[in-house]
Formats: sequence, C-alpha cells, structure tokens
Amino acid sequence: MSSRLDRVADLEQRAARSGYSVQKLAKDLGVSERELRWYFQRKRGTSPKHWLDLLRARKVLESLRHGASLKAASALSNFKQPSHCSSFLKRVTGMPLTKQ
Repeated sequence: MSSRLDRVADLEQRAARSGYSVQKLAKDLGVSERELRWYFQRKRGTSPKHWLDLLRARKVLESLRHGASLKAASALSNFKQPSHCSSFLKRVTGMPLTKQ
C-alpha cells in the first residue's frame, strides 16, 4: 500500500521548518500524527520523534564540525538555550560534548 508521504521529496527540510516537532510536521504534511507514526513505523522502522531527534542532532553536530559555536548551532536547530542543546545531544548520542 502506497502512501502519499512516499512522494514527499523534502522531508528533512520540512522537519527543520517545523522545528523538529512531530505535531507541526504532521500538520505541514497534511496528515494526522497517527498517520505519520504509522508511516514511519512501517517505512523507516522507527518513530517520527526518534527520526526527528537524530536529524536534529546531526544538524547540530555538522554545524559544530564546521566551526560554529554551540550557541550558534543551538539557535540553528531551534534550541532556546545552548545548555538544552548540550543535554539533548548527550541524551541522543550518549556522549557529552567536550570542549576543545
């Protein structure tokens, strides 16, 4: 069974635009949260929340690798405080940020 979500080509951009929120992403895609959860479980084997968290962590880490400060990387990834970003990265990756 094909889903209209299979035809969405810019899912990562929409995720960023929605602030990495499952609720906002579902609304942007024109589907219910339940349908989005079903789609992700069937097609990607994970929850949309987990996928969004990994995507957001990857964006922060890429920014840091390219020389951005934690404050700048946090702002780009919709964190209100750098400390929230740091805690998030530790939770998602299992490793704390280290100062260099």
